[in-house]
Amino acid sequence: MEIVLGRIKLPPSLICRALKTCDLSILKPDLVISLNGMCPSEADVKLVLEYNGDRSALGAPEKFVEEISKIP
Repeated sequence: MEIVLGRIKLPPSLICRALKTCDLSILKPDLVISLNGMCPSEADVKLVLEYNGDRSALGAPEKFVEEISKIP
């Protein structure tokens, strides 16, 4: 997940906002294909959401999981 997020070069918050609003100026086909393989499991989401430490210390994958878990 970290390699893909590094290649995308967009912050997790922007990716998730684009998903929520179906922003096609951001959601290009190659991005959607990359994201398709990165859906976190329920266990991944639970681990990240239960983390009680400094949120700024989270890596890109954890921040992505945190943001994507907010999408209904």
